[in-house]
Amino acid sequence: MKKILIIEDDPLIGLANEAILADAGYEVVGVARTVSEAVAVAALEKPDLLIVDVNLSAGGDGIEAATRIQNEFGIRPVFATANMDPQTQARAASARPLGWVPKPYTRERLLKAVAKALHGLSNGEAPHQQA
Repeated sequence: MKKILIIEDDPLIGLANEAILADAGYEVVGVARTVSEAVAVAALEKPDLLIVDVNLSAGGDGIEAATRIQNEFGIRPVFATANMDPQTQARAASARPLGWVPKPYTRERLLKAVAKALHGLSNGEAPHQQA
């Protein structure tokens, strides 16, 4: 069972994503709301994939969290965010994202992005497309 860490400060979106992923057979190891919480959970749980919102309300943002986790543990993100402008995508490049899912998104779109990212990881590929 693949393990996923959700980095999302909106509790409703975090819970919805957790339910979607769990129902699809993934193990959600946590829903982190801050950069420090995300790094701590990643260190402890070693997830296979991150689902990351760019905007976090408390101290830092999702790009910072994803980049730190990628640099320290080699865990790569899928960004699920409304912030998909070229400047944001360029700033996020250091996190080596496996994909982007524009908000608002459907259950199907989220699951497709996760499946594509995990497939790419298992094949040693580096997808970087919008789902």
